[in-house]
Amino acid sequence: MRYLIVEADSLASGEAATITEIQVIDNLGQVVSYTPKELFGAGDNMYWTDASVWGPNHLNDGNLTYTNNTSGSTSSTIMLYKAAANGWARFALDLKKDVAVKEINVWAGSPEGRIPVAIRIYGASAYTVASNLNARSNSGLTLLGTLPFTSSNRTVQKYTISVEPNPFLLLQSGASLYSLVGDVWTVVGQAPATENLFKTYGLPSLDAVTVDQWANIPANSKALLYTTTGNSFSATITTHNLYDSSSKMYHGTGILETEAEELPAGRTVLMVNAEHELCTFKYSLNDGVSWTPLNIGVMIDITGSQGNDLKIQITLPSDTAKLKAISYAWA
Repeated sequence: MRYLIVEADSLASGEAATITEIQVIDNLGQVVSYTPKELFGAGDNMYWTDASVWGPNHLNDGNLTYTNNTSGSTSSTIMLYKAAANGWARFALDLKKDVAVKEINVWAGSPEGRIPVAIRIYGASAYTVASNLNARSNSGLTLLGTLPFTSSNRTVQKYTISVEPNPFLLLQSGASLYSLVGDVWTVVGQAPATENLFKTYGLPSLDAVTVDQWANIPANSKALLYTTTGNSFSATITTHNLYDSSSKMYHGTGILETEAEELPAGRTVLMVNAEHELCTFKYSLNDGVSWTPLNIGVMIDITGSQGNDLKIQITLPSDTAKLKAISYAWA
């Protein structure tokens, strides 16, 4: 994700809502630098506009001291001011590049009672001020977490939102697994890829890979995709990346394969469903040694088929082909 949208709403009491600090941590445990952007609120936004006191520059200045109005004005940010009950405000944070966010730490609470009922944080690859801020639309946003508050939260405390990876990518060449460490493709483990490897070293997308980095991709690489559903896909890598992180779908010309999954010995039928355009599908029960065409949504009799190592192969035959989601079940 490239942006965070932060929302405070439904004032419990007082005339404002404050946040003392927001810290963003990536999947390698590094603190992410960001720039506060626009704010839209139901009250007076004077403190956001005039950042000398209570301004957005305090969101990542490391100063957590807020015990009274004087210390708060130089450590904390007001995002709702002179707003009535049930008021709300949203602002954007620019992470400056596509980031695999692992954790968001928020320091909030107010000795002066400037406390919202909730702070929500959304992730986005892009946003518009008119829609996502001013109109409070969640189109294109992913809710990462909600922090509830009451009028008793009168001291500044740390609250953490843990972000599940969806998706993470690694490259595999032979038995070696690669990720970008700094600007260099580096071996981070050996196949098969584990959940821990994805969460520790996985890339949020391949969109930010530079031309020079593409030129230095390990030979005969394929991309491994991890999602929170537990499905893992592999794809032959070319300079035309099939996965589009903004639309969260595959498109273009290429072939995808699911990782092998062992089926129980007594399985008799298989059904595959997919949300797609123009794709064709095959299945294998012998880990890809041989393939059989299939029709989406049709029950397949696999009683007499040899093998239990199921793979699904998806062919995207043209640049207009799309794959949004795939699922399968057996009995």
